[in-house]
Amino acid sequence: MAGLDEMTLELRYWDASQWVDADCGAYDRHPQENRLAVPVCHLSSFALFGHSEEDERKLYLPIVVKQRSP
Repeated sequence: MAGLDEMTLELRYWDASQWVDADCGAYDRHPQENRLAVPVCHLSSFALFGHSEEDERKLYLPIVVKQRSP
């Protein structure tokens, strides 16, 4: 994701007509660790959107890892 402004990353889902922000709470951003967490309220296919330093839009499909309870 070189060249992207990590503070512009958003998790979105397709609602049959447009890409909609998937959050149901605040984004937890940690760009220094290359980590982003966001609560979602439904199961769906998601995509990660962000702006590059040249203000170009790019789309990345995420790898989702389920955390196991201790």
